[in-house]
Amino acid sequence: DTETIVHLYEDFGVECLNRLRGVFAFALWDKRRRRLLVARDRLGVKPLFYAEGPQGIAFASELRALRFLAPERVETDPQAVYDFFALRYIPGPGTFYRGVKKLLPGHFLDIMPEGAHLHQYWDSAAIEEQPGCAADYAEQVLAKLRESVGLRLISDVPLGVFLSGGADSSAVVSLMAEHGHRPLRTFSVGFADPAFDERPYARQIAARYETEHDEVTVEPKDILEHLPRLIELRDEPIAEPTDIPLYLLSRLAAQKVKVVLAGEGGDELFAGYPKYVAERWAAAAMPVM
Repeated sequence: DTETIVHLYEDFGVECLNRLRGVFAFALWDKRRRRLLVARDRLGVKPLFYAEGPQGIAFASELRALRFLAPERVETDPQAVYDFFALRYIPGPGTFYRGVKKLLPGHFLDIMPEGAHLHQYWDSAAIEEQPGCAADYAEQVLAKLRESVGLRLISDVPLGVFLSGGADSSAVVSLMAEHGHRPLRTFSVGFADPAFDERPYARQIAARYETEHDEVTVEPKDILEHLPRLIELRDEPIAEPTDIPLYLLSRLAAQKVKVVLAGEGGDELFAGYPKYVAERWAAAAMPVM
């Protein structure tokens, strides 16, 4: 994989970024030009952090590494603490630490002896909308999903799917089956309280496509047991209650596969959460100032 990036850079320079597809975070050293290219994928799936100081630039895929690499002592940023409690996340390029930044999605750092420059190579807002009706859009989405799943089935290691029983993860399982991928390995997480347990829906999909299905149950005691480990693993505080279930699900899947596909982003893209309806009502009810 890395050799591909090197040869792309030899042929196209920084334009190689526009020819890459998928998720990535890498640094490439051009010895002849004394140039360091540090880049992150279009949507920022892969993390990448950096810190600038009088002695140079340090970068890493984990914030904890910068505690040892950063040119200056890393300290908590009070503004980040305020942002976290106000928004439940820390807006980029900021991080929880003063002087340490996230490399923004679709951006790259061009580092030369005379200095470092930040550039944006991709912006979703610049994509022109193609005119069409709802049926046209639905057909395009399905075609893109089919193509995307097919590309990710090209793997040298066993892979599986995180299956919740929702539309997005169920669609991924369906398309994997359509591509003829076998064995189909699915993994689901559930709760002891049936009011929050989605496993019955996941089991229906697993039965329909005859997957090798595994499950894990999360109970209140798991929060106390695993929270210290999650705090240790996380570079920054996180306000996402599904973190512990996802950790346990990942640990289960790791016993059988090395790579998993998941339906991340479906609810955000297609307004699947009930809160989006509430936000629309709230916006309509707000007085115009």
